[in-house]
Parts: sequence; C-alpha cells; structure tokens
Amino acid sequence: MTSSSSSSPSSLEDQNSPFFLHHSENANTVIVSPPLTGSNYISWSRSFLLSISIKNKSGFLDGMITTPDLSDSSYVSWLGCNNILLAWILNSVSKDIASNVFFMTSAKEVWDKLKERFAQPDEARIYHLQHKLSGIVQGHLSVSDYFTQLNAIWEELHSHRPLPCCFCGKCTCDALKNVGEVQQGDYVFKFLMGLDDSYDVARGQIILLSPLPSLDKTFSLILQEERQRQARNTTLPISEPPALLAYQKFSKKKDKSDLVCHHCGKIGNTKENCYKLVGFPPNFKFTKPRIGNTSAAPYSANQVAAQINAPSHEAPAPSVSQLNLSQAQAHHLMDLVNARFPQLNSGQNQPLLPTPAPIKPQFKNQIPQTHPTQT
Repeated sequence: MTSSSSSSPSSLEDQNSPFFLHHSENANTVIVSPPLTGSNYISWSRSFLLSISIKNKSGFLDGMITTPDLSDSSYVSWLGCNNILLAWILNSVSKDIASNVFFMTSAKEVWDKLKERFAQPDEARIYHLQHKLSGIVQGHLSVSDYFTQLNAIWEELHSHRPLPCCFCGKCTCDALKNVGEVQQGDYVFKFLMGLDDSYDVARGQIILLSPLPSLDKTFSLILQEERQRQARNTTLPISEPPALLAYQKFSKKKDKSDLVCHHCGKIGNTKENCYKLVGFPPNFKFTKPRIGNTSAAPYSANQVAAQINAPSHEAPAPSVSQLNLSQAQAHHLMDLVNARFPQLNSGQNQPLLPTPAPIKPQFKNQIPQTHPTQT
C-alpha cells in the first residue's frame, strides 16, 4: 500500500509532518476526559478528533495516511505513530470497552469498530433531549445563560441527526440550504418563546422583521435590550418615594399598636415596660387615683372620686376629681347645687353628689387651705 506522506529523516524532524512525535508525547497520555462509556460517543469522538488534529495525527484515523509496505522506509515511522495513537485510544475509553479492542493492532481499525458500535442513532437520547428542550425557559436566568442551555442541546441534537449534505456537487436548487434556514428559523422561535414576558415588545419587533434574522443576530438584539435595562436601573437615584416612607411610618405605628401588656391589659407596651411592675417615673401624671405603690410622685391635689349624675342622652359631666377641688370646696359646691336645684334631688334619699372619699393621712399636709367665698 502507498502512503500519502513520506517519512524521510528530514520529515521526522519537521513539526508539520504527521510522523513527527514530540518528546512529551508518550503512551501514557490521556487525550480525552471523561473516557468513552458508550452513551457519550458523540461528544467523546469529537473531542478526541480535535485533540489529535492539533498534533497533526487525524490522517491516521480517517484514512488519509494509509499503511505502507513492510519494505517501505516509512513503515517504522508509521508504526510508531500508529502504536501511540492506539495507546491514546485505550487510555481514553472505559476498561470494559478497552478489553474488547485490546488485541487490535491498527488504530484506524479500533476507531472504525468504536464508531460502528456506538455511533448509531440513539432514539432514547434524542427523545430525552427534545423533552428537555421543550421545558427550557429563561425564568431567572440571564439572556446569555438561557441561550447557552438551548444551544448546547441543539448542538448535541445536530450530532445525532445532522442535516443531509450533497456530495455529488450537481445540486443547483439550493434545497439543502433552504432546509438549514428553516431549522435556524425554528431555533429563533424557540429562543423567543422561552424569554421572560418583560421582553414582549422586543420579541414582537423581531418577529415582524422580514426576513427573519439569524439565531446569532436575534441573540445579539435581545442581549443589547438586557444591557440597556441594566444601564437604566443603575442610573436611577437611590431614594425612597414618599409613598414608601408613609407606608413605613404607618407600619411602625401599626406595629406599636399590636403590642399588648399581659399584666395591665394596656395597648402600646409590653409586660417588660409596664409601669405597674417596674415603677412609675417621678414626673408621671396620673389620670386616675392609684392604690399602693408609694414610689410614685404625690398627687397634685386631693382628688374626689365623684361624678355628677346626668341624663343618659347628654354628654357625661366631668367628675369632681377632674375639677381639682379641696374637700371643703367640694362640700360647699354640693350645698350650692342642692340649694339651687332642689327639684333634681326630690324623691331621692341621697344627695346629688356622693360623699367624697376620706383623705389619706399622707396627703393631709399637702392640701392647700382655702376658704369658700360667701355669696
């Protein structure tokens, strides 16, 4: 058999020659990771071909470099490259697969055998990819991350079901080109349908374009829209609107009104701050007489717990305690009312104003002495 490349001593030192082997290239090199397991043949084979094409060795697997005769001077160089390729393949597949091709002597033969076994269309995998593709939406993803997820599935689907190609070179109707454009249009529609609802305006504008832009152009337009929104959000002043401030103020009042003291039952404070438990401050103004707790400040005047009786349909009259009168003034006021309006007290055994409560001894010295004015 003839070889498409010669292996003279000068070509073995030429780095562009397929027979050239760098000193760092050895049989223990792992070309592809993860190894071939069977279901990942499409991605594995592409990665392996890319790796050996960088080393200018892909011709040994695709048939461009054939096996020379034993008498040919290039046979030794070919055998060295073939064996190192064979070792790279065995290092890049699982142990079970390696045991099945271990005794083959040609790297191309092993490559073709793996392709025959695992390159068949996997209908279950295609179904899984199509099902996964149908459920992908942008959600909280950025436009770039959303597009990356879609494109990864499209590329794998294309490896399982590539578009037909014309090898005769006589096709003039551009049918295959039109098929590719239809596929690209489907990709554009899928990308637009999965976008967030906030892109409705941009989505509608792109759909109205004629002809429909390519997938990459559509992605670029949506990406520009996303960046413009981010720029507008960063230029907004950082201040709270009046409505938000009013709501926060109302929320604080509402939170305070929800507090209830479980000791005295008052609203607005808790048991930990209850004055009846922790004591009243010296300048506290009492609205009602208290019993006990001598730590509080003394009353400003003698307070008489009495209230003038009034008809139920009228507003209640102020109590005598609110008038801030002494005991003598209260008795005098009671005599004046009974003398002025005797009909109000007719038929009743008790006076209009009840007898004031006795004054506590500790408050006697604090009552100012006043004398009623004679009328």
